[in-house]
Amino acid sequence: MHIFDTHLHVDVRSYNDLEAMVLANVRWAVALSHDVFKMSSKEVYLDHYDRLLRLERERAEKAGLKLFVGFGVHPGAIPHDVFELLDYIPELLSQDGVVAVGETGLIDPNDKLQREVLKAQVEMARDCGKPILISTPYDHKKRVFNRVMKILEETDIPPQLVLIDHLDPNLSKEAVDAGYWTGVSLWPPYPFVQPENLTPALLFEEYDPDHLVISSDLSSFSNDPLVLPKLVLYMERKGVPPAVLEKIFRLNPAKLYKLNLA
Repeated sequence: MHIFDTHLHVDVRSYNDLEAMVLANVRWAVALSHDVFKMSSKEVYLDHYDRLLRLERERAEKAGLKLFVGFGVHPGAIPHDVFELLDYIPELLSQDGVVAVGETGLIDPNDKLQREVLKAQVEMARDCGKPILISTPYDHKKRVFNRVMKILEETDIPPQLVLIDHLDPNLSKEAVDAGYWTGVSLWPPYPFVQPENLTPALLFEEYDPDHLVISSDLSSFSNDPLVLPKLVLYMERKGVPPAVLEKIFRLNPAKLYKLNLA
């Protein structure tokens, strides 16, 4: 089965990692902008976007990976001229291969600037008709989630355009009940989504496979580039039906990002 990784950062991974992923049946991925440097100005972000769109897509293609990208402002790296940057992004979203707004989100729900920047990006996604990927932090996740939900309600964005990422089972249910996509990432700090814990029972009882995507969130940390193929194999061995795996790892990502993978 071919796999779609909905959230990763290829600009901090080696070519060998990309090739290994392809050999293990990861064939599509979305590389999201992130806090790779001290993102001190809009120029730094624009250079970062350009690298993702040009160099990283070319590098991935050589490895056999069909790479799409997303542009946004990370809450941990808001530049001093952020609102000037936000004026640039809608035009960039119209370029070929740009499929999403993100990575964005909140780290501190009490930070007014973070809230304003997130709300502006949600409005941008709504107006452009692009999906938005909203990350939630490892700490005080519930408080951040509640604030994110409030911002989404205020902006009246169509729920099918929203992916709230890094969610635990309880918050995932709330997100799905509101009509949003829910994401879990196999990044080491999140024990509830490690392969040994993501059992079929948890998958069907606590998550909704019809609104779920699972990503590697590969970054500069010690993520395994084969974590998604290993999870698919683990779930196959645990008896998850092939049709459900196909939905979570290929069909749902394609639907979220409005892509025809034929």
